[in-house]
Amino acid sequence: MKSITKTIMIAASAFALCFGLTACGGGGQAAANGSASSAASSAASAASKVTDFYMFKAEMPEGYAMWGPNGKESPLNIVEFRNIESSNKLVDVEIDDGTAQEQFDKKAAKDKYTAGQDVKLGKYTWKTLDFTWNKQPSVVMYTDIADGLYAEVTLYETTLDDAAVKAFLEGAEFTTDYETAHKAGMDTTVEKFASDNNLKLWEDKK
Repeated sequence: MKSITKTIMIAASAFALCFGLTACGGGGQAAANGSASSAASSAASAASKVTDFYMFKAEMPEGYAMWGPNGKESPLNIVEFRNIESSNKLVDVEIDDGTAQEQFDKKAAKDKYTAGQDVKLGKYTWKTLDFTWNKQPSVVMYTDIADGLYAEVTLYETTLDDAAVKAFLEGAEFTTDYETAHKAGMDTTVEKFASDNNLKLWEDKK
């Protein structure tokens, strides 16, 4: 009888141990699945912040709002971001036919510009020219995005020392279909585009 009881106790202990290991394994799998789910959610959240501005896809520079050369009624053939706290800080973005070198050489020939260092940001290497705007350091930049197509970014009263501007350019991806992008941009306004995409529109605080 004692032998039978002992056998039953050993079997029960073995069963309990096996069940415990299975539970732990399941918990580990659940934790792993939870981590994977969290990572996927973070990636999806980051992707959701990227906006297609027709000429390029990027996240809005933090601390900036949309505007245009002629105000909120401007078409979107030129995208302008204006700093919310310091309205004279502007980021102008456009693409056009030609090459970065050609545009760089034309601008560099003018006295107000000084050649800077080439800068690698994200997928693109930019040729830079420093200049002064309202007595503040400013930069104009050029890069080739396709054969015979270049992008131009002008930073008024700010430079790549602005972390928000640098992050914006590092994440930007330019289109290679100029005709389609240009037509789409001309068919809307800054105000409408900002409203349709739930983006902040710059407002004059005065």
